[in-house]
Amino acid sequence: AIKGNVEEVKKSKGKYEVYINESSDSNFNSSLSNFSTNNNNSTDIIKKIFLDENLINLSNAIDDRELSKAVLILESLPLSQDLSIYWKSLGKVAIEERNLEIAMRCFASLGKYSKISYIKKILKEKEKNANNPLVEAKILVLEKEFKEAEELMIKNNMIKEAIDVFKEMHKYEDSLRLAEKFHIAGHETMKKEYLEWLVESEKFDKAAEVKIKDGCLIEAIKYYIQGDMQVKAANLIIRNKIDVDKNTLDYLITTIKEVGLNDKSEELRKYAESIGKQ
Repeated sequence: AIKGNVEEVKKSKGKYEVYINESSDSNFNSSLSNFSTNNNNSTDIIKKIFLDENLINLSNAIDDRELSKAVLILESLPLSQDLSIYWKSLGKVAIEERNLEIAMRCFASLGKYSKISYIKKILKEKEKNANNPLVEAKILVLEKEFKEAEELMIKNNMIKEAIDVFKEMHKYEDSLRLAEKFHIAGHETMKKEYLEWLVESEKFDKAAEVKIKDGCLIEAIKYYIQGDMQVKAANLIIRNKIDVDKNTLDYLITTIKEVGLNDKSEELRKYAESIGKQ
């Protein structure tokens, strides 16, 4: 962002020198010149900004979708410069243009090797059948256009492929949703594997949500406790009037009180009393 007016532009040694007049009241004084008898109090503040011709050419190449030219310019720039923002911009445009080879080059410069591996798999699919809708769907996933990718695969009756794609992206909830919606065999096994992954990843909140959805509230409480989410466990118990064992209730009442949530601890104690566990 530049404040002021451009006074002059000079080119020197591959760089543009742009002279900016930053006088805050220059425009104001100019507009009042016909009404003011003394307009000489303002002082011009001239600031010089350098623009790199290479970066100007790079920006133009990216805007014009001249991807190979943009790569050549980037590779010619000094390594001392932070070029990650340019590689990232070029990578995004390359994917939009479906030029996966250049996209891989960009991700290599950014150190995003998992994306390179993913693109290599897409290219293998493309070699087998360039018109395979799965190729376009996987590119949409790369662009994080998950809804569009799912719709494309469903439209082409690629339900199992869609499940596999989402599993590969660790979007297990979407995989399960599709498996249940289209009655794919083995979805219960998938759910078990997903739950195991959540526990291994210490995502106890999500694990509890899975169990709540299945109506297994006692198991959900255990996951909340395992994840040190005692208040969520207490709320679930009170809200659903769950008959929990006395040891669990005593533990929750004590730990919630210890962290200073006396009102919630008292609410749970009264509930425990109402079901004869106090």
